[in-house]
Amino acid sequence: MALNENQRMAAMAGRLYDQAHRARMLTLRLRDKPERSTQDHRAMLERIRAGDADGVRAIFCERRERAAAGLLGVIERLRPPQP
Repeated sequence: MALNENQRMAAMAGRLYDQAHRARMLTLRLRDKPERSTQDHRAMLERIRAGDADGVRAIFCERRERAAAGLLGVIERLRPPQP
């Protein structure tokens, strides 16, 4: 079943995407320039051209983990101290 055939799942995915997008936009100027991201995308493109799906997957997963950790770090620094 395609995601668009399940309206409830599509709505949930849309809300998650929206929340992640808002967090990225909120922290855009607080993060480093995306130089590593550009390198990762180039490496993934090379792997795609070579037909190396496992290589693409490995780079993608590492990149997402690194990006998530960086974003969470910025959000933690923005959080006001807890009483």
